[in-house]
Amino acid sequence: MIERVQLKVCEGCGGLWLRPSVLRGVYCDRCYGRLKAFPKASELRKAKPQRQLTLHTVHAVAVAGGAR
Repeated sequence: MIERVQLKVCEGCGGLWLRPSVLRGVYCDRCYGRLKAFPKASELRKAKPQRQLTLHTVHAVAVAGGAR
């Protein structure tokens, strides 16, 4: 069985590595191992409480004679 590989540049460390052509990863094994410990961005958005938006009402008062 012949396995095809691609020569890739790791987006984490800039090192060269051989990636099997059936995979689509962009990190070498060393960087992938370090980065998988971090939470994914989608998990961070779910965990972060939403800030309540406060809307203020502004009232305008008409002055006799108009603006000067």
